[in-house]
Amino acid sequence: MKRRTFLIVVLIFLTKLLIAQTEFRPGFIITNKNDTIYGEIDFRNDKFMSEKCRFKNDNGDITVYTPEDLSGYRILNSKYLVTRTIYGQLTFLEFLISGQINIYYKYDLSGSHYYLEKAGTEIIEMPYREEIVEKNGLQYLNKSKDHIGLLAYYMRDAPKMQSEIYRIDKPDHSNLINLAEDYHNAVCKDQKCIIYEKKMRPIKLEIEVQGGIIKFTEAGTKNRFDYDHIKNQYYQSGIIFHISSSMISEKYMLKTGLQYSKYKGSDSYGTINNIDIINIPLGIEYLYPRGAIRPDFEAGVNIYHIPDNDFFTFSFGAGLNIKIINPVSLTVTYNMEILPNFLLGQGPVQIDRQSISAGLRFKF
Repeated sequence: MKRRTFLIVVLIFLTKLLIAQTEFRPGFIITNKNDTIYGEIDFRNDKFMSEKCRFKNDNGDITVYTPEDLSGYRILNSKYLVTRTIYGQLTFLEFLISGQINIYYKYDLSGSHYYLEKAGTEIIEMPYREEIVEKNGLQYLNKSKDHIGLLAYYMRDAPKMQSEIYRIDKPDHSNLINLAEDYHNAVCKDQKCIIYEKKMRPIKLEIEVQGGIIKFTEAGTKNRFDYDHIKNQYYQSGIIFHISSSMISEKYMLKTGLQYSKYKGSDSYGTINNIDIINIPLGIEYLYPRGAIRPDFEAGVNIYHIPDNDFFTFSFGAGLNIKIINPVSLTVTYNMEILPNFLLGQGPVQIDRQSISAGLRFKF
């Protein structure tokens, strides 16, 4: 019962902590009277930022603004969002490039949406859809081409652009910004266009090389090994991959990799055997985005392979990411694993093992 209570307290604490975390970055808001007010903007995912703006002024007061309240807002050296009317509703759109043709972006539950605006015309969405179609008993991925026709029409005064337009198989930030920039340069020689979008890799990868000490509990040794005598403390090494997407969030990452350890145990006859254990962690990690020393929290599962005994545990961890030199940091992590038996009604919550590891983490 004590362990069950302890687990519940840990889960509640981690959940509330993750929900409460925000990341404010320097920026400004533009009021409907065209006044610019500097402060800090809460940096979130694309969906959140298209719906609202959380602004912190110099006194630390936080105000939530909707598209009805502002004409736009910007995070310095990053996203610039402006208020536009789409299908009769005001919304924040990310302004990607301003020129002879403006390109905007929005993300919602239905996916990514790109919009085009040319001087003297209304803003219009570039339609794109993918669907599975069946033909002659086989299934195919069908990609719409309506966006190509729309771009070709709006850029018809630059006939040399047509071949570039037809190469846009699927609209995205990169190809639309490049296309709009090339079009602007083709039809306007007097001034340059403005690219607001901060060029970021859609997928970021960090690799961590680590080693540590595992300490089995009594429950762990009894449930996992067919030996009478086995040490409850061993060493583990591994390589961990931290994967994030700037389109979703820079603070939350998918954590996976490969960990290895070798144990020694003796059976009832005194025969000593080596036990090779391979572990694949799979979970979600939150890394505080600012500072030289950044805390992180993680939750997920560990998938284990032992000869004749594959199993998994629930995993919860916390640690520190300490910057050494860019792009290398030192990591220290504590991890606790819980046996899943309680889900099957086979017993109370049991801590299977605990570990402390240290490593070097490299950004790419």
